[in-house]
Amino acid sequence: MAGYDLTDIIKSERPLQIAICGAHGVGKTTLAKKLADELKAKYVLGVTRELVELLNFDWKEEHEEYVAKFEEAIYYWYKFVFGYLSDHNCSYVADRSLYDVAAYCLWHCVKNPPYRTYIWDVYNLVLNHIAGQGSYHNLILFYTTEGLMADSCQLFIEATIRELLWRYEEDTKPVLTIKRGDELRFGGKVIKV
Repeated sequence: MAGYDLTDIIKSERPLQIAICGAHGVGKTTLAKKLADELKAKYVLGVTRELVELLNFDWKEEHEEYVAKFEEAIYYWYKFVFGYLSDHNCSYVADRSLYDVAAYCLWHCVKNPPYRTYIWDVYNLVLNHIAGQGSYHNLILFYTTEGLMADSCQLFIEATIRELLWRYEEDTKPVLTIKRGDELRFGGKVIKV
C-alpha cells in the first residue's frame, strides 16, 4: 500500500481538474465520486457505460463505422465537457480521460482488424488533440490493475495509457500511478483507493 499526499497539489491548483484513467473495472468511478465529494468538485460522468446500455451496443457485432462513430462521440463528449469546465474555471473529478478514449480506439484496431480504417482516424483525432491542446487536467491519477485479476483487454488498455501518459504528460503535469489499497491524503482527510 502506498500513500500520496495531495495537499500541495490541491492548494496550488485552482481550479482543480483531476482525471482518473485506466482500464475498465478497476474502480475509477467509485474513486472519482469519493474524491469529487470530498473536494466539493463536480463529478464528470463517464458516459460510455450508459451509452452501451442505452443502445444495447455490442462491440463484437457492430459494423466498424458504428464503433468508430461511438468512440468519436465519446471523444467529443469529453472534449466539450472538459473544455467547458476549464473555460468556466470549474473544479472537477472525471472518471475517464482522453487517454482512455485513445486506448480503447487502439484496442479496437488491434482486436478487430477490419475496424482499422475508421477507428484509426478517431485514434489519431484524439492524439492530435492531446498533442496540440493537452488533456485539460492538472492532475492525472493512473489507476492500474495491480493486484486485480485483469483480462487481456484491461492489460492492453493499461499498457497503452501508460505509454501515452509517458509520451504526452511526463514533464507537464503530475501523474500519480495508483492501485487498489493505496491512500490519497489531503487536508487531514484520507481516501482509500
